[in-house]
Amino acid sequence: MLTQEENEILTRVGPGTPGGELMRRYWHPISTSVQMGPISVRQVRILCEDLVLYRDRRGELGLIGDRCIHRAFKMKYGVPEEDGLRCPYHGWLYNAEGQCTEMPLEPPTSGFKDKIQIKGYPVQEMGGLVWAYLGPDPVPVLPKWDLFVRPGYRAMVGHQLPCNWLQVAENRADLGHAIYLHGRLFQFAMEQQGLLTDNPDTFYNSQVRAQDDRLARGVYPRWRPVYNQFGLAKGRLDSDKSEDSPSWNIGSNPILFPYHLMFGPNSPYSMRRMYQIGVPIDDEHTWHIAYHCWTFPEEVGVPAQDSVSYTEAPIFTEDGDAIRDYVLSQDMIAWWGQGELTDRTKEHLGISDTVVIAYRKLLKQQIQTVMEGGEPINVFRDEASAWRPELRIPGMNDPIEIAGQYQTNIRGALKPGEKPIQSSRTDPLYLAKYDKMTFTEQEEKWLPEAEKELVLGLYTKTEEYTGNDWPMRPWLPRANRWSSDRSPRRTGTGAFAYRHSFALPFPVPGRIPLCVSTTCPVPLSKVSPTALRCVAGCASRPEDRRLFCEAKSRKQNTEENTYGIDRQSSRGNGGRARDWAGHCGRLLAGGREGGCYRPSLERN
Repeated sequence: MLTQEENEILTRVGPGTPGGELMRRYWHPISTSVQMGPISVRQVRILCEDLVLYRDRRGELGLIGDRCIHRAFKMKYGVPEEDGLRCPYHGWLYNAEGQCTEMPLEPPTSGFKDKIQIKGYPVQEMGGLVWAYLGPDPVPVLPKWDLFVRPGYRAMVGHQLPCNWLQVAENRADLGHAIYLHGRLFQFAMEQQGLLTDNPDTFYNSQVRAQDDRLARGVYPRWRPVYNQFGLAKGRLDSDKSEDSPSWNIGSNPILFPYHLMFGPNSPYSMRRMYQIGVPIDDEHTWHIAYHCWTFPEEVGVPAQDSVSYTEAPIFTEDGDAIRDYVLSQDMIAWWGQGELTDRTKEHLGISDTVVIAYRKLLKQQIQTVMEGGEPINVFRDEASAWRPELRIPGMNDPIEIAGQYQTNIRGALKPGEKPIQSSRTDPLYLAKYDKMTFTEQEEKWLPEAEKELVLGLYTKTEEYTGNDWPMRPWLPRANRWSSDRSPRRTGTGAFAYRHSFALPFPVPGRIPLCVSTTCPVPLSKVSPTALRCVAGCASRPEDRRLFCEAKSRKQNTEENTYGIDRQSSRGNGGRARDWAGHCGRLLAGGREGGCYRPSLERN
């Protein structure tokens, strides 16, 4: 536990506080670019400071104090001019540095304006976000973290959280929470909605099952910090496993100090990547940003984005209950469920909190460094060192050699004529040049339909470009889909989370197989438009796509043999709704006649 004084030092971010002085050495997101029109003004709050962000008539951004120093008029009602923001009360004009440049009602010879200045901070745009620096000179270089600058298509989902930033950041260091927060709580959320399934391949059931397996073996999960120059990754290992594992020595999902979370190791060919960013608004509020980036081959021709979309998502239902039916919503409950600013003097930490303790120590060290006049980590003074810096973390830029040791569904490139390799468990491991992941539960829930349609179209183009002669392996052995000693990877848990080339086993008019574990057909009339697009995009061979399109156009047999799959069910795998294959499999287990294909329910 911490003392009250330590808790105050680590959590408070206002001007003059130890933690606030540390935070003022970094650039912070304060708005999205889409929230700032061509000529616009917006009130913002960051690190306990109320400020006004504006875009003047030249298109330049400025960030200044929220009050005119003349008569305390709120500058959020100011008028953008050619070079600054004008207070509409008496016309005082402030430039981007907060300097008053005009007092039109004062005598022309007056030098009064030269003595008047309010707060003014540097701002820059990058990756669809507006960044601000509130610290002392010299101003550091804005770090070009990878996903903000790499070629790709981007989208953001944001949440306003009623809690301190450190409660969010500490969860980044806590891998153990997934077992129960994303296992038992997820099960309970599905149970309350009447959507709970006993299918073992759902994310929540797999988490619980993995823990039950550990308990049965008499082992426990171990964690440790794996430090790097930008923060730390999290090493994880079951207590009966060898410490030679990369998951222990390289770790995963590094924290980019102070509060960015990246996910990795990734295959260089993974199309989807994401950051989670928890921005300290003040001591009791955090702006959380899920930053999504899809990277496609250059030849696919990703359309240029005039802007990066932003969706502000709720954390409560219309009835006032906490939303908890997808993974990030469960994380957020854990953050704000501790209160606005948790009292760490009353906590009791265990061995499973090892990495949380390590993160607190790192935070204390950086605060102390600033108090002693030094410079904390991740403050960059030249463009070269600030360019995609996290790719220098061991295993995060060239993980293809070790990726299979983490999760067997991370795949690398196949050279022409190359055959699928054998995994360490001697099961055939299908390698495709690009992962065919679709959407996470959050993406499926909150991203605009137009964005999802565009991304799915790019998936289809990618498959056409990478070739249609890949080894067809629609049924992957279970040992390759799940590992007995680590949780299954479910980052692609959206409408149809295909990770392998999709081939219709035979033409079934009006019906499509649902997932790689079974061949249960479902009436097309019961499949959402997003899911239909996804399945069409996942058909890797032209003849498969043709069969699918013909079946869709004819829509035969779609009124009979209906199995009650609604739109919400289209979120499919990962427990987002009922598991499609398991649901259909139970209904079809007795075998339906009338020309309907009876699937094999045997799992490999």
